[in-house]
Amino acid sequence: PLQSVLEGYNGTVMAYGQTGTGKTYTVGRLGKDDPSERGIMVRALEHILSSMSFETDRVAISYLQVLFPTTINSVM
Repeated sequence: PLQSVLEGYNGTVMAYGQTGTGKTYTVGRLGKDDPSERGIMVRALEHILSSMSFETDRVAISYLQVLFPTTINSVM
């Protein structure tokens, strides 16, 4: 849970699935025009940043997206 991250534990968000199923949309959508369209990572970061003290707390964030533009069949 997100509360564990606020208590100092590491957290991971992972999305895995078939191409075109909405992983990037669900996880990373910024929702610039409509906040209700924000993805889970954006919502979690908003919560973390609003809950922390910038004088005493620190946060490190990494984002990795792995894309395989070719299929196994086209490689063989």
